[in-house]
Amino acid sequence: MQGGQPIQYSSRALTETEERYSQIEKEMLSTVYGLTRFHTYTYGRKVTIYNDHKPLAAILRKPAEDDPFRLQKMLCRIMGYDFEFKYVKGKDLIIADALSRSQTTNQKRKERWNKRSK
Repeated sequence: MQGGQPIQYSSRALTETEERYSQIEKEMLSTVYGLTRFHTYTYGRKVTIYNDHKPLAAILRKPAEDDPFRLQKMLCRIMGYDFEFKYVKGKDLIIADALSRSQTTNQKRKERWNKRSK
């Protein structure tokens, strides 16, 4: 967001492996995806990330060596970004996360492919 207005929206489907991630890993994955997907906007600039997952805020404040290996790998991917993570209650987030609630195009494609291959 810039000036309180969204610049661009993006979403993606989780892989089968990612679907089995814990909730904190999924939240971290969304942070990594957002920073890397919008690299041209986020790299080299101070970025504020607003998220409604309070445990992730605590994970990002403590040393990475105490985190599970999967989270450490995700943290390594975003080390070069200058970001501040802020927890905001879900009801206080202005922009709804409707994109994450709808069935994704990738899932529909996968279902069609599975029907064809049988």
